[in-house]
Amino acid sequence: SDGTISAASSSRRYKQDITSELDSYFDPKGIYNLPVCQARYRKEYGGGDDSPLYITFIAEDVAKYFPAAARWNKDHTEVDTWEMSDMFPAVVKLIQDQHTEIEDLKTRLEKLEMQMEEFINGSGNRKSDNAYPTRS
Repeated sequence: SDGTISAASSSRRYKQDITSELDSYFDPKGIYNLPVCQARYRKEYGGGDDSPLYITFIAEDVAKYFPAAARWNKDHTEVDTWEMSDMFPAVVKLIQDQHTEIEDLKTRLEKLEMQMEEFINGSGNRKSDNAYPTRS
């Protein structure tokens, strides 16, 4: 053995150029538009009318919306499949970003609710009732 690793590893010790800033190629936002469907394999591919249905993505859709997970034929003329190991971290990234946004929105909502409560209870900075004189 020459010390070459033949299987992919997720350990930090096997990787370099590690950053949480993703290149546009890995931008997961296209996944939001990726259609989820159900399908069964055709008879000539081991399926048929009696084969089970699966929830899945269509490889051509993956190539369109998140090309980093698409896998092409040898000539790179047709997409054949998609790779779960590339899709999963992208989906986790979307979840993390949504969590951050939700937490920010919750904080903003709490502030607004406190301001509204102060206003309703009279401790807010309301102008006096005479601030807008009426005509007699």
